[in-house]
Amino acid sequence: MGHFRGGAKRLLERRLAPSFDWALVHLPGTVFQLAGIVGTMTDWWSWSAHCVRTRDVRDVFATRSRLRAAWLARGIRSVELRNRALETYLQRHGFECPDGLIRWRGLEFLERLRAEGKPAILLTWHTGPHQAVFAALARLQEPVGFVGAELPDFQTPERWQVFNSAAQGTAPTAAIRRALSSLRGGGLVVVSGDGRHGTSAVEVTCLGRLMTRRTGAAALARLTGAPVFPVVASWRFGGGRLDVTVHEALAIPPHCPDAASFDRAVVTAAARWYESYIECHPAELPADRLRELLDAPRTGRTDRMSPRREPSDTAPRNRRNLVTNSANNDVALEKRG
Repeated sequence: MGHFRGGAKRLLERRLAPSFDWALVHLPGTVFQLAGIVGTMTDWWSWSAHCVRTRDVRDVFATRSRLRAAWLARGIRSVELRNRALETYLQRHGFECPDGLIRWRGLEFLERLRAEGKPAILLTWHTGPHQAVFAALARLQEPVGFVGAELPDFQTPERWQVFNSAAQGTAPTAAIRRALSSLRGGGLVVVSGDGRHGTSAVEVTCLGRLMTRRTGAAALARLTGAPVFPVVASWRFGGGRLDVTVHEALAIPPHCPDAASFDRAVVTAAARWYESYIECHPAELPADRLRELLDAPRTGRTDRMSPRREPSDTAPRNRRNLVTNSANNDVALEKRG
């Protein structure tokens, strides 16, 4: 039965490909909206590795009811299908997007630093339409460096500097040295918050699971003093346009006894921020990251779905509690000078 359904899916894709290509060129926003509707109504990948099941959603977001989990699973599938349409669009047309398709929010944080010639670290995750972050960065018309980021396969702007990637095989230490040189010159560097490349890592609690996270962004912040700004992309209401939001910088402790404590504090703050964002926007959690959470060991937390304020581009002033309260008390950030 699975082979029959897979064959029917491939046949349908071939028949619809010409119409899809035309619509993607002339009406990209409409295509994204329709993709979201199709993803909500059906499980397009129910016979593939991209399947999002209700019981998996309930397992990760433990306090949600079965009805709510089923609706959330549909939402994840909707975002996934829209993301696939966006990926196809960018593969065929590059980063040249029509005006209004992608909107920056919170860009004033970066503009203020850039005007002063100061460096900045952008921390992004594979969540939501994350490739829109690259498309938005391409519109800034300034050099950008990347550490551990899995860039799309298609052509990237010449002004970009990819310090390391899986394809290049660059050693992590060499990549960090190149990124340090860029930041010390007032550059802008993008680091993946959930990347799998790198040699140094710490374990943190996120969404009730014990996750391993690399310390590249923390090391760069420690050695340069550059602020770390979380950056995420999301679909606007209706699903035809995108927002790329630069949030307020993570609260980094001013005093830590050693480098390891500082790195752990920054990684923990990033994990808390990401956890809060996903709890506010659970449909932005991709299917592959959902499976990663399912495979990770539990930490025994039962209160992870308690209501929290959404991380915003206007940045609440009481962010301290959000970014410093570690679930397992790994870091005692209250010891400040």
